[in-house]
Amino acid sequence: MNCAANHFDDNGLCMSCSDSNFVVWPLIVAIVFGLVGLVIVYKFATRVDRSSRDSVATIIIAAGLILAIFQDLPSFGKVKVKWVEPLKTLRGVLSFLSFDIGVLRPNCWLGPRNPTMSYFYTILSYPCGACTVCAFLAFGKYALRKDVTLNDAININGLLLSAVYMALASVSLRPFKCLGNPDGSASLGADRSILCWQRGDHQLMVALSFLPMLGGVLSYLTLIIWAVTQYPRKVSRPGGVKFVKRWSFAFSRFNPTSYYFILVLVLRDLLIGMTPVILSSLNELLFLLWIVTLTSYATLQARLWPWKSQMANILDSGLTGCLIEASSWAVCS
Repeated sequence: MNCAANHFDDNGLCMSCSDSNFVVWPLIVAIVFGLVGLVIVYKFATRVDRSSRDSVATIIIAAGLILAIFQDLPSFGKVKVKWVEPLKTLRGVLSFLSFDIGVLRPNCWLGPRNPTMSYFYTILSYPCGACTVCAFLAFGKYALRKDVTLNDAININGLLLSAVYMALASVSLRPFKCLGNPDGSASLGADRSILCWQRGDHQLMVALSFLPMLGGVLSYLTLIIWAVTQYPRKVSRPGGVKFVKRWSFAFSRFNPTSYYFILVLVLRDLLIGMTPVILSSLNELLFLLWIVTLTSYATLQARLWPWKSQMANILDSGLTGCLIEASSWAVCS
């Protein structure tokens, strides 16, 4: 099931690291884009509570919507559907947004693949990104003498977590995605060489899965629920400005009357991220549930028109419509 040393998996074929020219650049590109992305998030987060023109707000909101769509595509890719070009190539390129480190060819850098260690490296992706962002903040505050506050640190980490929330939900449930074998046993969907609940490797992966589930998925959902329920009371009392600035990553993108729409976004991302794992063997039901989720979201978004920018609302409706069309096509095919 695994490639030998100095080989990597390329769509089911084991390719030699020494003979292939497609080994070095994925790692370099991932590092460059990762650093550029973190710098952009840093710039946005440190200005998210400052006044800006509608055009700037539209760009920021649109970037977040497009990033969410890019995370949807790798989620679709976890389903057994025959993808055609250019979606097939695009899905592979965007797989890193779902914490798929396979695109970096780890066999060529770290030796023979160990499924447990690969999963451990995967769940470390977000903490490493958050620590890198905090390092940027510390460098800006103490080396460049920038005006970096605690609110900036909270907002930048909040934006980062909301950007990868869908992928984090999927990763946290990956060890629970087991597929049946002809002999009655079940193997891990991410690595069919691991038998579910019968080997120490799988039990260790299940234990590791509680780190992103409790530390990221459930904790973020709980904080958002608390912030949404507290918002009406906090903003009408002394200290309301401080509360809004601290939670600006959640509320600043929406109209004041639609402040609760952040919870709708989180629940949508949670459902899309978790359903490929929960309904891994029921493709038709999975896509139907996706259609219901996306249609409900699109209807609510069109009814509330929650984004601050008119163009952002139009873009959100259009992108969601494209996802509904893609899901419907997959069900029909």
